[in-house]
Amino acid sequence: MKLLIFMIVGFLSLMISIKLSGQEITSIQDSFKVSGSAGIQLTSYSSNGIQQRRKPFSYLLNGSINLSKGDFSIPLSFTYSEQERSFSQPFNQFGIAPTYKWIKAYIGYQNITWSRFSLAGHQLLGGGVELTPGKFRIGFVAGRFQRATGIDTTKVRTYLPAYKRTGFAAKIGYGTETSFIDFVYMRSKDDDSSLPTQYMDSATMVQPGKNDVLAVKTQLKIASFMNVYGEAAVSVFNRNIKALEKAPSDDWKALSNIVGAQTIATHIYFGMEAGTNFNFKGQNLSLFYKRIAPDFQSMGAYFIENDLNAYGIRHNFGFWQNKAQVSYGMSIYSDNLMNKKPVTTYRYQPNINLSLNPSQNWGVDVSWMDLYTKQKDGFVSVNDTIIMQNRNPGFTISPRVNWGNTSLYHMVVASYMNMRMVDNNAFTAAYMEYSTQIINLMYNLSLLQSQASIFVGVNHTKNITNAFTETGNGGSIGYNQTWQEGKITANGALGLQASDINKNYTINAGLNYNLKKRHNFGVNISFLNNKSDNINSQNFTEFTGVLRYTINF
Repeated sequence: MKLLIFMIVGFLSLMISIKLSGQEITSIQDSFKVSGSAGIQLTSYSSNGIQQRRKPFSYLLNGSINLSKGDFSIPLSFTYSEQERSFSQPFNQFGIAPTYKWIKAYIGYQNITWSRFSLAGHQLLGGGVELTPGKFRIGFVAGRFQRATGIDTTKVRTYLPAYKRTGFAAKIGYGTETSFIDFVYMRSKDDDSSLPTQYMDSATMVQPGKNDVLAVKTQLKIASFMNVYGEAAVSVFNRNIKALEKAPSDDWKALSNIVGAQTIATHIYFGMEAGTNFNFKGQNLSLFYKRIAPDFQSMGAYFIENDLNAYGIRHNFGFWQNKAQVSYGMSIYSDNLMNKKPVTTYRYQPNINLSLNPSQNWGVDVSWMDLYTKQKDGFVSVNDTIIMQNRNPGFTISPRVNWGNTSLYHMVVASYMNMRMVDNNAFTAAYMEYSTQIINLMYNLSLLQSQASIFVGVNHTKNITNAFTETGNGGSIGYNQTWQEGKITANGALGLQASDINKNYTINAGLNYNLKKRHNFGVNISFLNNKSDNINSQNFTEFTGVLRYTINF
């Protein structure tokens, strides 16, 4: 608590000193232009009837500030919170990325994306530089991708231990923002001595690994109306660097000279995607193709879809003086590229969207989509009683109308959505088929001269299966008010929702105050009361209160 009070007092003192010291701020502005924002948020939480979903009290300090002068700039960001727990990635972060002309440096925590198959936004604590003299594109970063964490048995939720992981990435390329080719190489490796012995057994399913990825990425503007793009990568992923070594195959000997020794846990994966876009006379046509090997992974990305072969087309155009916009497309997906699964799944996804806007006072959006799924034998012959053969058609229509004058402005928005599961397998249809209908209607009245608005909404849902039918009805009402030309705003809303097995109501309220367009003070409260007649659900209440302050430079 002492640390928290110290941080809050220090933060407020810093903000006040920056803004109130006229002579000092003038001096700073003479040398640097300061922009950005910083803030603090305090949250209080309580519940009754269920296990608490968060801590009773939490705090968050964050900011994004940029110092610039001429061609030189220093953007910096920070995050600090009590949520600094035993995660493999820390919650508290600080990073800056100063730039000067064609030089950009990275210091601290960064999320850099050079290629979706290699370095793709994974958090990195370290440093690096990007150079773009002329049309050259050069970059290098190095640091820690993951910190070592053990298992904290005092926590309600525990996580698998993680090794300390360090690595680097390098990029060299040539071109502009619209036409370029880049080569990216990334290497990351776990430190097998960074965890205590008790966490390194087979029961934890955690072994020290190593990953090398070589990727090439390109985008070319062929003509004013056409561009193409593509990316391909080879990932050499060693899931256990302590396993027995093996000799590389003849096909990959050249690659082994780069990535080093391989073990029996080393696997080589390939991934690629490519596409093209045509833009002509207000129309857009795009084609894509991607193929990613099963289990493709990169230590520089949090997630990469894999075991995928996909291609598709999409076309957008307008007519009737662009009062009508149409887009439609078709995508086809399949898996089991290495024929290691018992079945191969195919998915066909057609869709079409229409938006009509005959005037400023009314319009309507209509969309339809379907997802056809079917399966065929993989490496074994599969019994027809369990094979998937289904469709998921969906339809949505959303009309809207608005009218008014300088005193009152009315808006009505409605929507209807229907989704179904149609199972063509007679053996599973009785258990899988369902339909869902959702209807929403919302009315908003704006009192322009009073700077206030009132909204009322109602909804209806219906879920149908062969086992049961569940219906639900609900509504909400709210009020928003602004004073002193937007300096003070207040809002409140009440929501009610009832179904055959569950009833709940919510209360939300908020107040915001803006001081000199730079300081913002806010408070929000929310209350939820849930009552259920189902033995599998719980009766509970929850309360959340938030107090925050933000300063804009």
